Amino acid sequence: MHADSRMARFTSRMSIPQSQRLGELSGGAFDISVQPLWRLYEAHFWSHVDIQPDIAARARDVAHTVVDFRQIDSGAAAIGFARAGMAITLNSMAQGCITDAIADMLRNEGFERAAVDVGERRVIGRHPDGRPWRIGIRGGRDFGSIDRMVELEDMALAVSGGYGTTFEASGRFHHIFDPRTGASANSLVDVAVIGPRATAADGLATAICVAGEALAPTLVAAYPQMRAILTRLDGTSMTFTAKGLAAA
Repeated sequence: MHADSRMARFTSRMSIPQSQRLGELSGGAFDISVQPLWRLYEAHFWSHVDIQPDIAARARDVAHTVVDFRQIDSGAAAIGFARAGMAITLNSMAQGCITDAIADMLRNEGFERAAVDVGERRVIGRHPDGRPWRIGIRGGRDFGSIDRMVELEDMALAVSGGYGTTFEASGRFHHIFDPRTGASANSLVDVAVIGPRATAADGLATAICVAGEALAPTLVAAYPQMRAILTRLDGTSMTFTAKGLAAA
């Protein structure tokens, strides 16, 4: 078995139970079985091997046919699907899962301070200078800008925004899909989540990015140690904790 296959199985088994819980909490806004949508958009916009006359309609059909986290069977020996054509993505929670695995390993080996960044971030202890670790969150409208700085100590940070991977120049079509419609989620610029574990932060950031501002308080309330910073389309932001809306 190749190393990448072992890693895929490890991250899938570790993150699937958490992803299914988040899928239920979000009313289906979070769903790791959106991989068929990725394949559809890639074939249409990038490789041009399957150009659709109506990409929105086709995406809706794919979402209704083969996207449903409830149809994933995660057993001890294998991961199965109830419907042909289903597939899962390792993008929505697996990066956080890998981040946690590395950070836990370093801590178990005696590291008192470290910063792990494999797409999501988690820090151990304080910076060697004695201060908290400072991590910049980029501006969603300007790839080269830093919108805000956050200070972390024994915490993780995950950021979800459609600008991370766009399929075409306008940015309307991107990699954060709404599993219920097949369309890309565009109600927020991005969502940054801070909490003790990168796996949960990773999934929660994506879930809120899809579900939108209205459901954010409910989702954050289910993760009492998390804090979510939402950036609206007009550039304003708000911060939610388990206690509700906080000062941004």
